[in-house]
Amino acid sequence: ARFNKAWGGTSAQSAALQVLRAVERDGRGALIGADGKFMDLLVRIAGSWYQPVTVFLARRMLARA
Repeated sequence: ARFNKAWGGTSAQSAALQVLRAVERDGRGALIGADGKFMDLLVRIAGSWYQPVTVFLARRMLARA
């Protein structure tokens, strides 16, 4: 629940519509929600280092909880 509040969760209906639009345009994928866009950006910037960065950020978030 906290995750959805922090990232402004995407409803199932909205996600389904985005996927359908991507399929109609012959898109290879659809980035759904702020978390999907963030992870795509992180992987593009950090390359193979995205996994250690993700673990670091997750541990920091869990320590705050």
